[in-house]
Amino acid sequence: MTAANDWQISLKLTNELQQEQIVIDYVFNTDERSLRLLLNHKYQDIAISSPVDANWTRTIDTFANELKRKNVAENHITMITDVADNNAATILNHIQKEEQNSQPKTQAEIIIDIAKKMCKQFFHDQFNTAYASIALGDHTEVIALDNKRFKNYICGIYYETKNSVPNAESITGAINVLKYEADFKGDMIPLQLRLASDSRDGSFLYDLTNKEWDIVKITSNGWNIEKSPIIFRRYSNQLPQVYPSRDYEQDVFDKFINLVNVKDNDNKLLLKCYIIALFVPGIQKAIQMLHGDQGAAKTTFQELEKMLVDPSSILTLAFPRDTNEFIQKLAHNYIAYFDNVSHIPDWISDILCRAVTGSGFSKRQLWTDDDDIVYNFIRCVGFNGINLAATKADLLDRGLIIQLSKISKKDRRLRSDILEEFYELRPKLLGYIFDILVKVLGTRVELDELTRMADFAKICETISRCMGNEDMAFINAYNRNIQLQTEQILESNIIAPIIVKFMENKTMWTGSATELLGYMEPISEEMRISTKSRAYPKGPSVLTKRLNEIKSTLEEIGITITKGHDSKTKLRFITICKVSSLPYPASPDKNQAQITSDFSDGKVTVASPVSSPNEGQNHAQITKGDGSYASDDTLHTVKESHKEITKGTIYRLGDSDLFGCKDCNVVGDSSMEYHDCSGWKK
Repeated sequence: MTAANDWQISLKLTNELQQEQIVIDYVFNTDERSLRLLLNHKYQDIAISSPVDANWTRTIDTFANELKRKNVAENHITMITDVADNNAATILNHIQKEEQNSQPKTQAEIIIDIAKKMCKQFFHDQFNTAYASIALGDHTEVIALDNKRFKNYICGIYYETKNSVPNAESITGAINVLKYEADFKGDMIPLQLRLASDSRDGSFLYDLTNKEWDIVKITSNGWNIEKSPIIFRRYSNQLPQVYPSRDYEQDVFDKFINLVNVKDNDNKLLLKCYIIALFVPGIQKAIQMLHGDQGAAKTTFQELEKMLVDPSSILTLAFPRDTNEFIQKLAHNYIAYFDNVSHIPDWISDILCRAVTGSGFSKRQLWTDDDDIVYNFIRCVGFNGINLAATKADLLDRGLIIQLSKISKKDRRLRSDILEEFYELRPKLLGYIFDILVKVLGTRVELDELTRMADFAKICETISRCMGNEDMAFINAYNRNIQLQTEQILESNIIAPIIVKFMENKTMWTGSATELLGYMEPISEEMRISTKSRAYPKGPSVLTKRLNEIKSTLEEIGITITKGHDSKTKLRFITICKVSSLPYPASPDKNQAQITSDFSDGKVTVASPVSSPNEGQNHAQITKGDGSYASDDTLHTVKESHKEITKGTIYRLGDSDLFGCKDCNVVGDSSMEYHDCSGWKK
């Protein structure tokens, strides 16, 4: 058997027949199911055709009779039929397969065949969602197989091919088979929303979400418009972005900021860097928290930001009542801004924090018992309201707080005029932002100290320098904004101001959580803070949790909170220190019992003076877990033991990273080496 094509199989001649030199062509015609023989001039160039069927003996007899009828010599007939016999198995196998395949295909099988022919690739993403890549014109589109757009696509190509409409059952069956192809045979290709990073060269990719599937590719050498690789997923709420322009004025960003009510220079710098950072993939971004009076253009500002970075049919969102709906909103929007927020429940606050940091989410798939839909993403989120709705410390820690003032009557503008100017500025501003990002990719910035949201702060400081600002301009402005976060936490947290008031005339206090709760009650009454509030701790364990939430914030204003347990009595205690005015501790005497405490990732030795029974005014009762009282010989306050490891008046507090001065009672971190009082150096 020799070469074959779609319609015939050439038969290999025997050496004996070749020596006769009478055959020009000898084939099995698959379309006609016949043996075809072309002889040369020795037989007047005659062509002979004989049918082939499953009965091979009958096939050879018929062929031999046809050769005799054409006056072919007997010896040549034997040679020619021998060649046919040599290839009988191959010919009959081909006929058998054809007969098996001749059964009419079902509608679902036809849909599968057409889909495989039209789609370039079936694959699944990092969440095991099945996708198809489809070549359309000069670009490739990525569509989820569960998406109704893919269903519409295969219905359309079936109709164009067969001129009939497929039934719903056939479509569902075909899609399930294609999901199998994507899930079990296809590659895993991670997909991103709106922004991605190319791991091959570190470039940034920005999806313009237009019908042409164009993207902006940004490298340290420049930016260009290209066709999208298989890297982006899209949702129906996304709108096409305009093409960026390289022709812009240098003050184009200022013109954009002037569209909205931002007057403060710190806020202008913070917002410029924040907006450009929104185009950087893969890093956590601060949560934009706008607040201000009615008529301060808070909503307008966030709508313009959304249209600039992540155009969508819905510009601002509302908090849903259902966790699954909330997760889906975040999954479908690269930027999720929530409008007119007056209160943020704890569960929403937690989800916002997880969305910013890139934690995973899951929800049960509909109509199943235990199948989950998994999400894992980093999103840019923000909200606006008259008052700052964020109250939880962990949410405020991730915030960028911007207060806007009410726009005066003479400065008010029609929304249509603002949008008209924005639409004119948008392509120019995009071009400016991409040019800045080109510089960012080619710039390396190292910071001596990292602030909260370290990755965000570092990229924003780099952006600030690339825009021509002085070194540390953004970091300094951001640190001032962090102070606003601290103030807001202290104002909004129900126990933080009580702790501050409690430590007003103290440098250190140590006792149980039950004791502290008792001291807090009269202070709460004095400060008119309701102890019946749901947020007010009703027991020592709840108080301990509330202290953990504000611990880092209180450290910002010089109040440290540590927890430990007495190694002798096995009782737990809390130590609160006012770092800015801690006294130099006295040396422990023989009546002091040693207590160990977790402090600054290390261990601090705390001396707990043991009082005599006569010292009733200093006794403190410590509550056990069962509500009974332990020994009452623990003082309300204890003093830190110290270990003098340096010359001069500077000493270390235990084994901690804190240092104090014996002369002026100041306590601080390692920067105490520059303390003017003693001139001590490490």
